[in-house]
This record gives sequence, C-alpha cells and structure tokens, in this order.
Amino acid sequence: MSFRIARFTLLLGVAAGLVAIARGEPVLTTSMLAPTATQRAKSTIELSVVVLNRGDAPASVALPASFEGQLQVPDQVWPVQVQLVDGAREAEIAAGAFAAFPCMLEIPDTTRGRAILAVHEPWAMRAVIDVSGPVMPAPAGWPFASATPADATPAIARMPRAFTRHFGLHEPIYFLYGPDAPAAKFQFSFRYGLADSGTGAGDTPLHGLYFGYTQRSLWDIESESSPFYDTSYMPELFFEQLAPSRASTGHGITWLGWQAGVRHESNGRSGPDSRSLNTAGLRGGLAVGALDGWRLIVIPRLFTYLQTSEENADIEDYRGYGELRLVFGRNAGPNLAANLQVGKDWDHPTLQLDFTHPLQVPYVNFDTYLHFQYFDGYGESLLNYDLKGSTWRLGVSLVR
Repeated sequence: MSFRIARFTLLLGVAAGLVAIARGEPVLTTSMLAPTATQRAKSTIELSVVVLNRGDAPASVALPASFEGQLQVPDQVWPVQVQLVDGAREAEIAAGAFAAFPCMLEIPDTTRGRAILAVHEPWAMRAVIDVSGPVMPAPAGWPFASATPADATPAIARMPRAFTRHFGLHEPIYFLYGPDAPAAKFQFSFRYGLADSGTGAGDTPLHGLYFGYTQRSLWDIESESSPFYDTSYMPELFFEQLAPSRASTGHGITWLGWQAGVRHESNGRSGPDSRSLNTAGLRGGLAVGALDGWRLIVIPRLFTYLQTSEENADIEDYRGYGELRLVFGRNAGPNLAANLQVGKDWDHPTLQLDFTHPLQVPYVNFDTYLHFQYFDGYGESLLNYDLKGSTWRLGVSLVR
C-alpha cells in the first residue's frame, strides 16, 4: 500500500510539472551543495542552495533568512540552522537557468564522522558533510603552534595508512565496576570490511562482508594480584545488508537490515576450565517510532551450534537457540537495552539490562555514556555457563 501511495504521489508530481511547463509557468528544482573536503566540528562552513528553473517562464525567487534543519550521524541528531548570507536571498531566474544562494552552517562541536544535513522547508534538501574533531588551540609559547588556520591539519594526515578506513564499530564498548566479585567487567569490539573499498559506496561484489572481533572480560580486580577471572574471545565472519534510509524520518515501523554469519567463542584456557563453541546465526533489526526521536529497536537473533567442546557440551540447555535484544530510547538521550535468553527448554531464563545516558566531561572534548548494567541468569562468564548469578555494575561506555 505504501508503495502504491508513493508511486501515485510521484505521478501526481510529474503530472503537475508537465502541466506547469505546458502553461509556461516556472518549475523549480532545488539542491544543497556542501564542501567535499572534511570539515572541522565547532566551525562555520559555507554551503550553496542551488535553484534551477526548468520551466519556460522566468521565476522570481525569494528565500527566507534561514532554514531549520537537522544534522544526523548514525547515533545522534542535532537541530541546526542554515543561515543565508545577507544580500543574497533574492534572484530572478530565467527559463532554463539557475541561481546559487550562499549560506552558512555552524557544525556542533560533538559531531563526528559522515553527517547528513536535512532541510525540509521551504524545500526538501539534503547534503553530506564529513566532520572530524575540532582544532584544539596550542598552549601559549608552544613552539610548534600553527602559523595559520590552514596549517591546522597534522602533517601525518597527508601520509595514508593502509586498512584504517576499513575499520568500524561493532558491539558495545564499556568498562564497569560493581560490589560483587569479580568486580570489574569490560568489553571492546570492532569490525573490518573485508570486501569494502572504504568509501562507503558499496562498489565491490561482496560489499557487506565483515570480520568482527569482540572480547569481554571479568576482572577480579580486588583480589591479590588482580587476576582476570574469565575472558571470552569472539571472532566472527558475517555478511550484512542494511536497509537504505527513508526520505522521511517520521513515525512507523522501519526495517533496518539483517546479518548472517559464523562465530567462534572460547575462553582461551586448557584442561577442565576450557570452554569453546562455534555457532551460525541470523539476526535482523527493525525500529518502531521516529528514527531521529524516541523509538524501540527490536533485534532478534536465531542460531545453531556447529561444534561445542566436551567441557560445555550441554550449553544449549542454558543459552537455547536464540536471543532477543530490545532497545528503547533516543539518539542523543537515554537508552534502555534488554537482552533475553531462555534456554533450550525455556527453563533457564537470563536477563541483562543496560541503561546508558550521554555524559560530557566539562572542558574536555570527550563524549561518553554513563552505563548501569544489571545481570540475572546463567553464564555471565563462559567458564560458569551453567551457574546462575545476579549482580549489577556501574561505569562508562564509549559505544552503546
């Protein structure tokens, strides 16, 4: 039904344009042009709004002094204002000609990565802006201080390093501490695009093939010599297909994509403390609500066991064949995530709750999240996959 409505709306737009052309009326097409070079956060950049008159009659165009819009990266949205340069808001555009209107945009200081600038009024326009961290002023008397703003880019940035553009974020990254031994828990994770050109253009036949690695450790930090209690090493190979972004970020149900692959998990030990398993799984994701506002993300995962070691041959009794992750929150606000597993016979329930809230350190350009985690169930560590426990921890996360 939505496809039919979209097609009908498109046909109406085309018909209206043809009628306008037949009547000799102006038909305007607009676009927004952004600099192709990487821009600095906390800086003001120059954009251009281009208006093309495709009709057979001249058009008088008068733009407002500013446009309200949004600047969005995958996990955060900022309301922004595009300001037109004074004295460049009106133009008479001949038939078949165009006019460019210079305007300015101030990039928020916490913006990082590839950002999408979206403006909906007076016309729907979008632009892509690559943003890096802001230039930090050098201390007074620092001998290597930049002579001019143009010299702010580090010299080493002009020497390309192999493979770095293929790395990306994968699972959450955090460090937590709680009252029960082992008191500390941390996790780090990354992914590497094996068949990606690194440009994000998807121009290779196997675009979407990734190697992922996650490591999660329980650290008995309060004991003598502070030993690691148990560590899970989780390399995986998977193929990912993400759904394209919709033109509108309104409410409703949005399919996010799917991921399929194989994963190895072990604790790197030998003898009776050895634990390992290999699985193959499929997971998908959908969002209910506004992608740039409050929404619920539903991520089910189904998997099967390819191999298990003798020391954890019955692990399916406790982990089952699937898990469900629910995340409620908003991009720049609090998030509550729930992970649920029930075991093969639905008699070994495990629940992990993670509450995160954006946290900014004053006078330091360091964005992170306050992270509270509650665990109740079986196998917080792979070593004790068949033991039930309950605990909580508090800390920070860099990626949620």
